[in-house]
Amino acid sequence: MNSLNRLFESILAKRTSQPGTTGDGEQEGAGATASEKPKQQSPINVVEIVAVGILTAAAAFVLSKSVGWLGALRIQLSQSGNVWVLPLFGFVGGVLCGIIVKYIAPEITGSGIPQVKGFLRGRPIRMNLVSLLAKLAAGILSLGCGLPLGREGPTVQIGASLAGMFVSLLKSGEKLKRHFIAAGAGAGLAAAFNAPLAGVIFVVEELVREVSSTFVITAGLACFAAATMSDLLGNHSLDLSSHTDFPTCVFHFADIPYLIILGIVCGALGSFFNWLIIKGMTYRAKIFKQNYPLSIGLAGLISGLTVTLLPVGMHNFAGIKYLIIGHTPGLEFAAMVLSVSFFVTTISYVSGAPGGLFGPSLTIGAATGYLLGATELGEWASASNAPDLFALAGMGAFFSGVARVPITATVIVFEITRDFNLLLPLLMTTMVAYTVGEKIYAGSLYDRLLDLSDSSKK
Repeated sequence: MNSLNRLFESILAKRTSQPGTTGDGEQEGAGATASEKPKQQSPINVVEIVAVGILTAAAAFVLSKSVGWLGALRIQLSQSGNVWVLPLFGFVGGVLCGIIVKYIAPEITGSGIPQVKGFLRGRPIRMNLVSLLAKLAAGILSLGCGLPLGREGPTVQIGASLAGMFVSLLKSGEKLKRHFIAAGAGAGLAAAFNAPLAGVIFVVEELVREVSSTFVITAGLACFAAATMSDLLGNHSLDLSSHTDFPTCVFHFADIPYLIILGIVCGALGSFFNWLIIKGMTYRAKIFKQNYPLSIGLAGLISGLTVTLLPVGMHNFAGIKYLIIGHTPGLEFAAMVLSVSFFVTTISYVSGAPGGLFGPSLTIGAATGYLLGATELGEWASASNAPDLFALAGMGAFFSGVARVPITATVIVFEITRDFNLLLPLLMTTMVAYTVGEKIYAGSLYDRLLDLSDSSKK
């Protein structure tokens, strides 16, 4: 342990000894003199950071398996012919989840990403064992009982809470508190999607918006450890060429105009989605105040009633994007997925239920892309793979339109598909979606949610 720490300290020490740079590798100001010493870099606790990543992956695995088991039980019971199973599961699970939020850990509402950002900006938000266990339990209840939210939000906050626990245990941890918390959050994203690069970029692009050697190295170590452990637990292999459920795509020159249109549509749709979320959160706070058992319970009931009216294949939202891509579901099915996912995801998130928006954003984006790709297919006979290509590009584009992190969106879809043919289409659509989104409804959704939370406390 000590030898590893000394190794990384020596690497950073060499960086700080280079003339013209500060301890974080940035250029010194013009007024600096040769006699001034560069800012010393804080030592990185390598083993502790790796431990945060490994434990975060283990927690993400528990969350995934528990949600899968509860969801399978819900679907199995609903197939017995009792139409009230899905609404009942949603309501009871939502009420129990709301009780945890209201009485044990109010800081675990929503995805958890705004809370992590608030902590990194100095807000007094709890990041410890209580918030970790509460987020895990409430996440299992909300996601397993049918609310169509994502696992990545809870795993981000769980990873940050794990890092907060390590900070409180380590005497030197306070010096690296922000780095530990950010790295733990990135590890949560890396574990949820088996996407270590996306985890690192997410830390820099969204959480801290600061590039320094300490942030990059700590996040890189945690995300590498989390993604490695997640692959071993989930796939029992580290073979990157396997375990992908997405088809290989081909990019044609004729696709470019349609990809630009897709980016515009996703940017506008993402802005509308963000506006609905913010307005909904504002009204929920006025109507329900802190009555999370009622608001989340009603959201679970509405979600259950909605999916009861849909085909059996849509009773579990977790795998819908796989039905869209590579299975030629048709325009009617894709339009149904888009409209229902958009509506139920908004209701679920506004209720305050613990759950993320990354997963639903990928599903909504896939449906949007498929609809446009299928339209292109009728115009260009050579674009035989247009629905799949556009569905995958739409995943990143809508994600970028919502979270305003185009590089993270590009990398995360690339890492889960492992298809180099998607890089150019993804870069094109995510950048267009980001630009259009900023013109229509500027600012990251998570920044707006944090500001909304701050204003409600005044």
